[in-house]
Amino acid sequence: KKIPVRESLFLDRLFLYKKSLKARDTFLRNLRILSKRDGKVHTSFHLNGTGTGRLSSSDMNLQNIPKMLAGYNIKKLFITDNQQKLVFVNADYKGAEVRVFTAYARDPALIKALNDGLDMHSFFAATVFKRPYEDYNARDEPLPHMSEDYCKLLNRERTQIKRVVFGILYGAGPKKIAEQIGVSDEEGQKLIDMLFEMFPAIRDYIDEVKYLVSRDGYVDTIFGRRRRFPLMATSRHRSRAERQACNFKIQSTSSDIVIAQLIEMHDVINSNQT
Repeated sequence: KKIPVRESLFLDRLFLYKKSLKARDTFLRNLRILSKRDGKVHTSFHLNGTGTGRLSSSDMNLQNIPKMLAGYNIKKLFITDNQQKLVFVNADYKGAEVRVFTAYARDPALIKALNDGLDMHSFFAATVFKRPYEDYNARDEPLPHMSEDYCKLLNRERTQIKRVVFGILYGAGPKKIAEQIGVSDEEGQKLIDMLFEMFPAIRDYIDEVKYLVSRDGYVDTIFGRRRRFPLMATSRHRSRAERQACNFKIQSTSSDIVIAQLIEMHDVINSNQT
């Protein structure tokens, strides 16, 4: 059903208002309160605050700050202490979760794509939507044949397939995935089916994890981290345990890699400061 222009404008303003409230109440007010003493935010990091072993933080949560919210760049609120001549460094593992999944699933097509240095989300999108991989990879600097509308379509498709892949690997159901990518339940299920058909290792991985957690009541990661799932008496408990187990093997392995690298970076940072 097509929404009248007046109602559409009202909804756009309503969404912007809600995002502005979130920016103010969740980030701006907390930052002002927590930095009142010395102008700095002293967060607390936790090694055992999550079920996957992922590093977390609180008061305030510095790992949950969006780049843009209601049109404002929230991260610009954070500046370095000029007296100490410090800088911010952005370090990230590109496509870490997909790489970890590939290590578990041993899918030949994914292994080849990684070895060829391809952007994995562009690779997924090109395979599912049957468009040239080069087009997805040239979205920011379009090729001569790529119009502005076509680039917007490529961006939308890549974002959709990225969320579908993460949704599947982290155990989200079809309804939740459809909601996240902004399509109908039928369209969401169609994308999931296409992904399973073209990359059967994804379904095989999920089925294997389900079997292991039902047989043993736990799953292990490559590094030996184990999580138990003792409550599987009902179908609801079983479904939840299966989703968490699929999530755990990938996210926990990825988190352990990141934490190991943080430890190695510590010596490098200290040596540069001296």
